[in-house]
Amino acid sequence: MHIDIRDLGKTFDTPTGSIEVLNEVNLSIDHGEFVSILGASGCGKSTLLKVIAGIEKPTSGEVIFDSPDSSKKRCAVVFQSNSLFPWRSALDNVSFGPEQSGYSIVDARKIGRKWLKQVGLDQFSDYYPHQLSGGMQQRVNLARAFAYDADIILMDEPFSAVDALTRRNLQKLLIELSEQYQKTVIYVTHSADEAILMSDRIAVLTNKTGGIHSIHSVDVPRPRLQHADLNSSATPDSLKGQLWKEMISQNAEASNLQFQSSSHNKNKIGVWQALWLPILVLSIWEFLARFGMVDQLFWPAPTHQFMMLIQQLANGNLIPDTLATMSRMLITLFLSIIIGGGVGFAMGLSPRIRNALYPTVAALYPIPKIVILPFCMLIFGIGPTSLIALGTIAASFLILMNTFAGVMNVPMDIVMAGKIYGANKFQLVSKVILPAALPFIFVGIRLGMGMALAVMVASEFIASDDGLGYTVWTSWQILDMDTMFPAIIIVTFIGVMFHHGMKWIEKKYLPWQKGRN
Repeated sequence: MHIDIRDLGKTFDTPTGSIEVLNEVNLSIDHGEFVSILGASGCGKSTLLKVIAGIEKPTSGEVIFDSPDSSKKRCAVVFQSNSLFPWRSALDNVSFGPEQSGYSIVDARKIGRKWLKQVGLDQFSDYYPHQLSGGMQQRVNLARAFAYDADIILMDEPFSAVDALTRRNLQKLLIELSEQYQKTVIYVTHSADEAILMSDRIAVLTNKTGGIHSIHSVDVPRPRLQHADLNSSATPDSLKGQLWKEMISQNAEASNLQFQSSSHNKNKIGVWQALWLPILVLSIWEFLARFGMVDQLFWPAPTHQFMMLIQQLANGNLIPDTLATMSRMLITLFLSIIIGGGVGFAMGLSPRIRNALYPTVAALYPIPKIVILPFCMLIFGIGPTSLIALGTIAASFLILMNTFAGVMNVPMDIVMAGKIYGANKFQLVSKVILPAALPFIFVGIRLGMGMALAVMVASEFIASDDGLGYTVWTSWQILDMDTMFPAIIIVTFIGVMFHHGMKWIEKKYLPWQKGRN
């Protein structure tokens, strides 16, 4: 594909005034040409790349594409930062572009496997990005760009964050792929050595005028691979040249992977680490009760309480109240996810909805939700409906705020990658933004259910004639500790069950999160 950049200008409006980043940029790039955009930080290199990709709109001028095959996609982009989708494996990341291009999942994965093999990562197809070293992640990025089969590969300093050895390996890989498949590559860099090594031509961008200062042709013959290990100070016979060859022959990235993978296992919490404090508190309580240091009428020994729990469950006394509270909690969970998650997601996606609702949400969020109970009782009456309404309100606020935060914190590079690799608006929301926000949403659900249980049990004291809260309150009024404490134990168990149940679901369906337990 031939590209003509004509009188291109880009100005950004800021609170302190307009900043002209690009001014009258003119550049013509032929099909299959490798052109580097060279310049210092802040001179507009990345902005120029985003304009070519269609991510940013130019203030003036135009970018003209002349493709003999109009069915082909225009651009694929490899960003400076890691823009892989963290919830997709290496194979699924590479397959994303073909999926959006209309290939079936089976065919898209075949294409993905082919390109992972091309970049030497076919054995790591099931690994998630956080399990790969930085160099491996960029190999996956390269594979994703080439698998999309775009005419133009745009690269924004893709190797700047890796070490020198890995950078040289990636440079060699890119040279090999671009020469083999005759792709048009526009490569942004601030390294003159890198530009000379890889390019057919180098366009020097200046931040003084915002335009191209000069264009240089590189007279190093192709294929370039034979020159990739050499520079002016590292000849084949020099010590530096020999060291480079010896280092390159070692598989450094595989060891990095093992180190990173094993490091995530260090965060696992053992059973005793989690239980030592409750066991210590219960042991002290048991000691004080057994030796008469506390009044056993009000503070019966924990072993006695657990015996009473078994007896109460065996007699069936607490089962109806337990089922009543749990059924309300399940309904609350369902409603709060729909209401809180839906409103929070809409606020994150739409500035108009966000501006309309956020002031009200921010004002209501700090209010203790238990004070809303009288209004729920006025509207729904005394009974389970008012309790479910209060629990839903309490949980919805936490789910809403966490969902909103999750959507707002989706990295822009990931969103741009989704757009560039063919996702439409619905696919962008369902395949990019929603998966990226899921960790925040799950945290919101866990916190929301804890809050809902607390306010619901407290509300059962006065607004219900059944449930565990009702049992605790009525037992306390007649000092029936053999019923009150077992009911409190069951409430605690329900809270722990909800929390760890959500953690289990999170671990099962969000395995890509970095070392979360």
